[in-house]
Amino acid sequence: MESLQSTRADPAPITPEILAELLKVEVPSGPILVQGIAKRVTPWSNGDRAYVYGRLALGRASISFRTRPELAPHEGEAVTMKGVLQVRPATDAEEDWRATHVITLVGSVVGTWTPREEVEAVLKLPVRDERVPLGDFIAEHGIENLVILTTATARADITRTLSDAEVMGRPEFVEASFGSASEFLATVTSLHQRGYLAGLAIARGGGGGQELIAGSREIINALIDLQVPFYVAFGHATDVALIDRFADQAFHTPSGLAAEIARSVKETFYRNARDRQADELAQLVEGLDARLKALQSNLQRTTYVHRGGISFSWPVIITLVLLILAIASAWAHYM
Repeated sequence: MESLQSTRADPAPITPEILAELLKVEVPSGPILVQGIAKRVTPWSNGDRAYVYGRLALGRASISFRTRPELAPHEGEAVTMKGVLQVRPATDAEEDWRATHVITLVGSVVGTWTPREEVEAVLKLPVRDERVPLGDFIAEHGIENLVILTTATARADITRTLSDAEVMGRPEFVEASFGSASEFLATVTSLHQRGYLAGLAIARGGGGGQELIAGSREIINALIDLQVPFYVAFGHATDVALIDRFADQAFHTPSGLAAEIARSVKETFYRNARDRQADELAQLVEGLDARLKALQSNLQRTTYVHRGGISFSWPVIITLVLLILAIASAWAHYM
């Protein structure tokens, strides 16, 4: 293999100090105006000399400055400074010693300004076209597979409403902190770690402060990310919260949520009972129909012709009539 050493003459190595001297930093010539917020304003004096040092910061960048005490800004003041830029190599005695050069604005404050308030970017929420009503969820998954994030008071209201409606089953209750958006968000995020989550409800009574949770785009986005139906009951009678617009179904109070759960449980029970009754009746009719066909076959075999006419076996005829009446009675009862 070819030697790793280059055959051409490599330049002699240099030190970072020499490299800093070789680098050229171009700065605007003459006085310039720099706008920023004064940070780390620090007076300095030595005998008859006195200066004020600091940094002008705005956004993610900042620049150091030096000025006389009578022309210096106050800490946190938004100012415009006029001066010239001085460039010199950085040393390890300064905070910027890791850089190759230090740029300092040497000048004075010539005015102030009002910073524009930073506008927090609004989190865009996804569109939810498909919604699952609570009744459909209960019919498919049952009350036991509904997780409710709630307070102790709301849990008592829901339990009492279900007991008054004589509903035996219960959803899974999980207490959540409605006084801290970050803690509530952490609870929602932890639901991602569950092995199985069919649906979620959020219930809290009145008392104010609903917007902390109901108006949080981060929390709503986390709920949508669960990719399961979710329902809300925040105890507001007239106001429509942001979360209501994204939930699969919204209720005015936790008791209203519980009433809909109870209604859905009972409706599902009665519907299942009717379905079972219809299945049993269909099996009964199918059995009677099979017996009727068998009797018809027997009737054909027992029919005989006499010279005076046709005669039938009376026991067969009576049984046939009774079967027809039984089928008619069964259908009438079902209808």
